[in-house]
Amino acid sequence: MADKIGICISTCDRPNYLENCLLSLSGVEAEICICDDGHKKAKNIPACFKHLETDHPRSGVAINKNLGLRYLLNKGCDYIFALEDDCIIKDLSVFDKYIEASIVTGIQHFNFGPGSPWNRKQDDPTLKGDLSKRMLAKQDGIPSPKLIVDYSDNISICLYEHVVGMFSFFTRSGLDTVGLYDEDFYNAWEHVEHTYRFIQANLTSDFWWFADIKDSELYIEGQADEKANTSLAKNEEEFNKLVRDGLDVFYKKHNTVPVRIKPQSKQQVINKIKTIKTQ
Repeated sequence: MADKIGICISTCDRPNYLENCLLSLSGVEAEICICDDGHKKAKNIPACFKHLETDHPRSGVAINKNLGLRYLLNKGCDYIFALEDDCIIKDLSVFDKYIEASIVTGIQHFNFGPGSPWNRKQDDPTLKGDLSKRMLAKQDGIPSPKLIVDYSDNISICLYEHVVGMFSFFTRSGLDTVGLYDEDFYNAWEHVEHTYRFIQANLTSDFWWFADIKDSELYIEGQADEKANTSLAKNEEEFNKLVRDGLDVFYKKHNTVPVRIKPQSKQQVINKIKTIKTQ
């Protein structure tokens, strides 16, 4: 495609994950940067990948991801993909798939739905949505979207109940309208709040009906044992504090928190998607 593609990979003290992620991107034609706020550095970073570091380690997810988004916007990228270091690309055609879906549907922000185990079938359905049981959820279940919407040109999208920031797609126009991640967030809810602003701007589907391309799990996967290899997984008290702090920031901005956002009906969701397509 003639438009310029940009990819930023956020990482923090997980050099092995980062190296595997970069290896999966071998051969892709895009502007690629690494946004890094960790102490441990990967050894095998190709010279063609721009390595950006925050002003100080552990600066937070929002600050780190914005480092990459700003770099790619300044490079003139029209379509931007924000990946986390645990992401593996199985098929490089995935980038064209998301761009094509955006052009056909008008949706300017997608998130990889199966990246959340809560968007996959679980042996124990009570695990879904329960942060206290997040480590028990299986990542290899069959994806279970709430709705599949078919368009012309063989394009379909899936709408999922939960949203994660493992692999996110943005148009330049969408970021120009909505802005970047709010840097008042540290390491919880920043991607949810950012997507919420896209929803409010009528640039993506409704809350609790988060948009992704159909069959995205054929192109993207998470690395093994990712949930167990995070600093937050090893410190429940710290995790809970970050969740509370992030909710406080969300509430101050929007006078609500995610759990209080009312789900729209299926028909309302379909009506909004039609509006996005024609605006």
